[in-house]
Amino acid sequence: MVYSPFLYNFFTFTAYTLGGEVGRVDAINNSQVFLIIMAEYFILKHKDYIFKKLLAAAIAFTGVLVLGFL
Repeated sequence: MVYSPFLYNFFTFTAYTLGGEVGRVDAINNSQVFLIIMAEYFILKHKDYIFKKLLAAAIAFTGVLVLGFL
């Protein structure tokens, strides 16, 4: 877990260096919300506002798909 911020920054910078568009790379980076919601639900057993969280994740996922096909 110590290397997590390093890897995150490394892959983000690599994506920018290889010609990735800032908006698309940032949207993909922010898609980590899916993993956070899943971990919160299954590991931590937090079920407060789960519908709102899943709705927000679905909207973010749709945004990533739209950016991917444009």
